[in-house]
Amino acid sequence: EQLHNGYLGIRKKMVRQLFAKYANRIIAISKVNAHTLHVEGTEVIYNSVDFSVFNKQLDAAACKQQYQLTGDFIFSFIGGSVLSKGADMLVDAFLQVWQQHRDSQLVIAGHFNTDPTKPMNRIEKKVHEVCDAHPALKTAIRFTGPLPQVATLLAASDVLLWPATTPHFARPIM
Repeated sequence: EQLHNGYLGIRKKMVRQLFAKYANRIIAISKVNAHTLHVEGTEVIYNSVDFSVFNKQLDAAACKQQYQLTGDFIFSFIGGSVLSKGADMLVDAFLQVWQQHRDSQLVIAGHFNTDPTKPMNRIEKKVHEVCDAHPALKTAIRFTGPLPQVATLLAASDVLLWPATTPHFARPIM
């Protein structure tokens, strides 16, 4: 995973020190992730894709039924409310598409707090504000929560979107 700064960069510094002191070998999933570590001897080995799991022949009907995906065009995003993944910008853009094509739906997979009575991060707040300003939009957006397996969601989707606001290795795109 990408090593983020945390508060004041303390997390990143601590992790780097632990890696440098105790690790014999560091394997990163991308050059960007390796670069953020700044630990000597870090090697990049890219994630592989198991094509017996991710294939075009998957039956997406159960996924469509589970998340009530009845639209003619399904957009999907995997990343939840992680700040660097851009769900807030995505919902703004989807609103514009949806206003022209009411038969579209957007699926947001991953952790995403939709309960305004619980603390929200700025991405969740922004999405909540957009949906409050356009109540009918709520019928077009589906939140799945964390998914143990995303293959059927990808099979049910017409387009996978990746609006990341920070460059990093995009496993959902893989």
